[in-house]
Amino acid sequence: MAQSLPPDSASSVRPILPEQPLPVSVLARLDHSLMSLRHILVRPVTTGLPIPSLGRSVDFAKVAACEAVAQCAAGSVSPSVKDLASLLHLDHSTMSRVLADAESEGLVVRATDETDRRRTVVELTTDGASLVDDGVALRTWFMGQLLQDWSEGDVTLLTDLLERAVTTFDERFAAVREEAEARLGFPVLPD
Repeated sequence: MAQSLPPDSASSVRPILPEQPLPVSVLARLDHSLMSLRHILVRPVTTGLPIPSLGRSVDFAKVAACEAVAQCAAGSVSPSVKDLASLLHLDHSTMSRVLADAESEGLVVRATDETDRRRTVVELTTDGASLVDDGVALRTWFMGQLLQDWSEGDVTLLTDLLERAVTTFDERFAAVREEAEARLGFPVLPD
């Protein structure tokens, strides 16, 4: 069970940057909740996600890479390493390493783009497609078990708010980081 902030800690959090648009106590609670949620959700996959069709666990980074390839392919795009790195917010070299590992496990194939020889495209293998299907099914089942006492309306509300937060964060992240770096005088977070 996630721990709550001690009653006085949310009010004692001192803002690093001035001009908070919302009360610090509200933002501190949100930050604490998101950090707790992250720790809970990554715990089961630190050793890998069990993939029934493959009969083994697969590192979550490879699952995410395969899902990104599938997402691009659903839009009729053969993604490049650069496309996937951008989609997953990873640097090019990290994405290349993940794809090399996924390729060595037979989950993806990389090939030179026939229309632009400078570009390497990535496609799922049959095992990679099975991994995507099983990964989504397993996580959906897992989420259903975790939220079994919640009403459909509450789950829908949570989902709507999380989708709104993702869109807002994605749209504003770069500008907020630049402002923080300008005020602090040093880099805050890597890209």
